[in-house]
Amino acid sequence: MFLSLVIFLVIITLSVLYLNKFQRKTLGFFLVFLLITIPTTIIYLSKGNLETFFFEEKINKIVQEGINDPENFKRISPQVLIIFLEKKLKKKPNDLQGWLILSRTCVLSGHYQKADKYYKNALELFPKNENILLEIALLKKKTNQTESAEKYLNRLKNLYPSNIKARELLIEIYTNNYMQMKAINEYKELTIIKKGEKKYLESIKKKYNLN
Repeated sequence: MFLSLVIFLVIITLSVLYLNKFQRKTLGFFLVFLLITIPTTIIYLSKGNLETFFFEEKINKIVQEGINDPENFKRISPQVLIIFLEKKLKKKPNDLQGWLILSRTCVLSGHYQKADKYYKNALELFPKNENILLEIALLKKKTNQTESAEKYLNRLKNLYPSNIKARELLIEIYTNNYMQMKAINEYKELTIIKKGEKKYLESIKKKYNLN
């Protein structure tokens, strides 16, 4: 950024000089320009925060060190990770793991609206991804948007009929919203998938009082 600013100022100065063919007025302008620019730059460099020019590089370095060392990765601030992934995904949007990590980090740090936005962005690119559909449904459930959660879970169930977590969540949502028949029908489908696992099926039946 700093280098870009310097290049920009040099181009402007040379352009003005060239267009005016180095006339006396132009030379006067040039001197005034330097008298203003040089002290301003010196003041900024002495009082300002130079880290702003290298912020992106610093974040990249922190995250890269974390990737190379799992222990360091745990210490990375969620905000730093979010900024890093936002920038990375602007350049390379087809990174599925990047979208998942970004969305999960937003959820863990309490940025639910951001998480919702990024899960939806990911779904536009990967509309049939099992993990995205399940995780956005969990987010909707967590934020009491049960109708949306149900919509995503049914979509997930239709794409992946053997996804047990989706069916368990649907049973829970139907039970909590007093839709007992829907919960029972979902349980019946679950018994077909989990046929032979009596202990598991009995635990679900007892947990949600599906008689």
